[in-house]
This record gives sequence, C-alpha cells and structure tokens, in this order.
Amino acid sequence: MANVFNRIVELIGWVVFGVSALLLVIAHHIDNYQSPPPANVVQTTSLPH
Repeated sequence: MANVFNRIVELIGWVVFGVSALLLVIAHHIDNYQSPPPANVVQTTSLPH
C-alpha cells in the first residue's frame, strides 16, 4: 500500500513540475511579446485645442 502511495505522490510531483515549467514558458513568451501601446494611437489623432 505504501508503494502505491509513493507512486501517486511521485506522479503528482511530476505533474506539478510539468505545469510549472509550462507556465514559465508561457509567461516568458508573453513577456517577450511587444504589443503596441494605445497611447501612440491617441497621440496620432489631432486633439482640439
């Protein structure tokens, strides 16, 4: 019974490790993505003075 419990804990540990690595890769790609700031769109329009 202890062997089954150890295998379950090991499997959960690998799943947590895999999810953490996947989130790290996703966050890295999101951080590298440069979206155009909306402030430039506002500045290009002529504002009434």
